Amino acid sequence: MGPGWRAPSAALVGGSVAVFGALRRTAVALPQPAAVRSRPGRAWRWRNLLVSFAHSVLAGLWALFRYRALGGGAGTVRTPCESGPGLRVPCGSTTPGVARRGGGTGSPRPSARADPLPPLLTPSLWHSPELLSDIQDGYSISGHLLVCFSSGYFIHDSLDIISNHQSRSSWEYLVHHAMAISAFISLIITGRFLVAAMLLLLVEVSNIFLTIRMLLKMSNVPSPALYEANKYVNLVMYFAFRLAPQAYLTWYFLRYVELHGQGAFLTTNLLLLDAMILMYFSRLLRSDFFPSLRKGSAGRDVDGEKFLID
Repeated sequence: MGPGWRAPSAALVGGSVAVFGALRRTAVALPQPAAVRSRPGRAWRWRNLLVSFAHSVLAGLWALFRYRALGGGAGTVRTPCESGPGLRVPCGSTTPGVARRGGGTGSPRPSARADPLPPLLTPSLWHSPELLSDIQDGYSISGHLLVCFSSGYFIHDSLDIISNHQSRSSWEYLVHHAMAISAFISLIITGRFLVAAMLLLLVEVSNIFLTIRMLLKMSNVPSPALYEANKYVNLVMYFAFRLAPQAYLTWYFLRYVELHGQGAFLTTNLLLLDAMILMYFSRLLRSDFFPSLRKGSAGRDVDGEKFLID
């Protein structure tokens, strides 16, 4: 991506930080359950989770569907070339609504099928599954905007945690956010691996149900049936939108991405994220399906309850 994109991208990230700041102020004015109001630590966490829920809904659906306000040109995507297993050679020719960097000599794949949906809503990864074979150089304006949007959220959430003196109880979030911000900024600057970011942000679909789970637990809603239903939906979403995309990306990076420069940096981040996701998954299983295996009070926050999953 050319240098001309960098200043506008910084403005987009800053605008996203401001948007989530406004959402946080809105969350302060919203009514809270009695179980939340009675404990200051819970009151902050409740507001933080509401903002997180808003990001999960917007980013998760955005990763699945790109919204085009200007017809075919606003959501253009690169398509990969048949250039061997890595699919790294850029195409010189384009198909309608497709953009590519460079002018390589690979032979392009057949054009994507005609878009049967209205111009304002077209699926992104579903509509263009060939992007999954062009993780390094595939590009869409929608994906670029999504990465800027989510970068702003992670920056805002980090500042919210630190400014409210929740760093000790939420240090795992801060580590995760630092990894995400550094990785996303590198993608924004280089314009590469944006498809990988879109695939990773499918995790926000899973986070919708994970956040609902935590909100239900915090508010002590007297509806065990609702919690039970969400528990199983949450497990399915965890597999479909967190474990599966993460496993695919890990396989792709270890097999096709050269381990130097940005590739090495992103691969390291990805492997660390693998470890965190597996740890969170084990906590989720212990908490919801094997409560007898739960450990003691290690890692609890100021209210005596874990902030992450448990």
